[in-house]
Amino acid sequence: MGRKNTDIGELARALKAPAFTNKDSGREPRGLDPVSPTTLVLRVSEIKAYEHNPRHAENREYPRLKDSIRSRGGLTTPRRNVIWLVTPQHLRDRKLLNTEVRIVNLSRRKFFAYGPVDVLGYEVNMSDVEKTAIDCVDRPDLCGGIAEAAYIFGRACWKANWDRIAGHLKIIKATALTRKVGWLADHVGAPIPGYVRDDLLEQSRNSKSKTVLGPRTPKPDALGHQREWNLSVNVPQADLSESEGIARRHFAKKKEP
Repeated sequence: MGRKNTDIGELARALKAPAFTNKDSGREPRGLDPVSPTTLVLRVSEIKAYEHNPRHAENREYPRLKDSIRSRGGLTTPRRNVIWLVTPQHLRDRKLLNTEVRIVNLSRRKFFAYGPVDVLGYEVNMSDVEKTAIDCVDRPDLCGGIAEAAYIFGRACWKANWDRIAGHLKIIKATALTRKVGWLADHVGAPIPGYVRDDLLEQSRNSKSKTVLGPRTPKPDALGHQREWNLSVNVPQADLSESEGIARRHFAKKKEP
């Protein structure tokens, strides 16, 4: 038994709904109410693919969206496919539940300021916010690079205890690290008490050796030597633009009623 071709208007009348066609068909929709529910009938040949389908086209807004999501979260974007385990013991890297666990050996002099934290029902030793911020400045290669380390440091600064940061740095006894922390505190606009900043400056004068933030060879447009902290910043301003003043902005927002 053959199938009778049915006009769209007939289908619409059968469905008790006004007819609707694509504008390219040359026929205008009749009697459509934009508020009340309406049944729309289209021929398959009139359906066109969406030109901005994310599966087939790259959207330039994706990087900006990613950065926005990151800024709304914690200190940084979580990367759960790799876990960095810091320990003074010499262990091998391993894999746990499809996640890489990479071992970082830390000298016992730097292994302090940690305590038990509940993570999904498991007790895990984690460093406090102050020590975490310092560790990121000390080892930016383990947290995404200099730009990301500066961003994390800035996010942590507005809620960190600066007396504790100064105390941690005195235990570590690393002039180069103190200079980096001091300069980054100025860069991110940290709400650092004056007496703590003076103390860090005093610690930074314990050595006359040259300190470099970033690669040994300066990148083009690098910020260069910072006289107050005796620090050569071999990183371009563009790489640090996202973290510039970030602690000041968060601190001001926190004080808003």
